[in-house]
Amino acid sequence: MNILFLTTVLPQNRRNGGEFVSDAIVTALRRLGHTVRLVGYWPPDAPDLGMEVHSISAGIRPIETELAGWRKHLWLTTAILAKRPYSVQKFVSRAYRKLMQTELAKKPPDVVIVDHAQMSWLLEEIPSSTPVVLCAHNVEHHIYGNAGEQCSGLERFVVQREARLMLQLERWAARRADHIWTLSDDDAGWFTEHTESGRVSMLPVAATVRDEPPGMSDTASVWRFDIGLIGTWTWGPNRVGLDWFLNEVVPQVSPDLNIGIAGKGAEFIREGSRQVEYLGFVPNAEKFLRHCRIVAVPSIVGTGVQIKTIEAAGQGHMLVATTVAARGISPVPPNVLIADSPTAFAHAITHALEMDTPDRRRGGRKWGRLRRRRFEATLRDSLEGLDTRYCPAVRAATSNS
Repeated sequence: MNILFLTTVLPQNRRNGGEFVSDAIVTALRRLGHTVRLVGYWPPDAPDLGMEVHSISAGIRPIETELAGWRKHLWLTTAILAKRPYSVQKFVSRAYRKLMQTELAKKPPDVVIVDHAQMSWLLEEIPSSTPVVLCAHNVEHHIYGNAGEQCSGLERFVVQREARLMLQLERWAARRADHIWTLSDDDAGWFTEHTESGRVSMLPVAATVRDEPPGMSDTASVWRFDIGLIGTWTWGPNRVGLDWFLNEVVPQVSPDLNIGIAGKGAEFIREGSRQVEYLGFVPNAEKFLRHCRIVAVPSIVGTGVQIKTIEAAGQGHMLVATTVAARGISPVPPNVLIADSPTAFAHAITHALEMDTPDRRRGGRKWGRLRRRRFEATLRDSLEGLDTRYCPAVRAATSNS
């Protein structure tokens, strides 16, 4: 199939969970033999790695509010005037709309994939004869609804507005799409209730599994960190988990264990204890994790699935995670321990260090390979089930048969 994939940010840098999911889907589709044209913005803070083949930039755009400067005020104003969620309006541009129209006319796609509910504003301009898949990374209005309960005053009003408008948009997008992909069973259940096509698939997103072990060697002496954490700590749910880990778990682990924390938004750690080292943003997450004896994912709030948990587990890292962080992981691979209280989490860290063996790590990579097969099979089956009567590829195949 010829697929047009419309996303927020070109995901080749895989800097966060959303980019990892988008990149994993595109990679899997290409492995299945499909031609995928990928359209998205290029973030100004991303490393200049060059543009991938079939990736088309809609321009440089500072998506994160903290980097947007004056644009954030423009986005907020236009969001109010257009009665759109702010998180949607910041992706709206004439340049993107024009580029999509050009790609639709240049080579009409068999399928259009709209990646993220925030890109649903594009659905109005996709011909009704072209099958559309909505890839919903989360049920977004649930996230804002939960966040609104933790806010007060003006912030609470803004977040509640976001939740209300996202609910309206997600309901409309569910009715418009021919098929919906979600990342969790709970999200699939919500969209099933609101879609008219009745076609919803839960994608068991998988890690890219390498053949070699993730550690530098089987001896602990070469590890830079005993415990590693990575995430975007400016995101509220991630920050709550990080604070929980630092304030309640770390005091209960051995002071001889050193801890490395990577990712933007935790600069305050630089003034912390000697036990914790903050590295800031790291351009290569996997390289960082290879220097960590075990990986900790201390998420205690949030919805959807924790992509970094799936990635680390499938790569064969020893992992300690909470139940919240382990959503979507079934069965649990042998390299993953789950604990929820601070004391249990600290004990699980000690246990993970003691039980770390090459066999357990190989078991994690085997789990990752099996999950990748399920992931690709789900993608294949969902695309085969689309109504492609109007697709050029299907018409050609039909005429040749």
